[in-house]
Amino acid sequence: MDGDYAARREVLWDRCGEKLIGIFSPQQVRMLRERLADYYARVERALDSLGDDKVISTLLATEADRFRVKLELTLARIAFFLADLPERGGVVELHDAPHRMDWIWMLQELRIAAASTSEGELPLAPNPGCDTDASAEFVEWSFAVMAGLITTAECPPAPELPEPDRLAGDADVAGRLP
Repeated sequence: MDGDYAARREVLWDRCGEKLIGIFSPQQVRMLRERLADYYARVERALDSLGDDKVISTLLATEADRFRVKLELTLARIAFFLADLPERGGVVELHDAPHRMDWIWMLQELRIAAASTSEGELPLAPNPGCDTDASAEFVEWSFAVMAGLITTAECPPAPELPEPDRLAGDADVAGRLP
């Protein structure tokens, strides 16, 4: 987050029927994309070497028997998450409960990866924006994003407004138009 106040700012979540809509700043999107790119590179490397990355090993420790399958699924989920993000900032639409759960799951994995980095694991590639202070800030920020998403998802959708009653005269006028 590089000390940038705008990147630390809260993500605004709202409901539109079953959809959840989040508004992300350009800095927040850039930060998420950087974290996802780092995580993607770690998972790809882990597929090649199967287990020498501390962050990946921490995240997937319970999946030892299905490690390769889990890594391949993780790559697909990262790509799915990236496809949801706008290029530079803006609106993210989460269409239903499974879509929201995918987001929560990925944010949680990114939090664990950032927490591992803040505990001494270096980023895969030199990245000045991925130091331990930034990782600790990301852990806090991503938790707030997840909490906002979950809180908004738990609120019942607003009732749909009834269609306005048409006056009888309006129908007569509409019938007489050419």
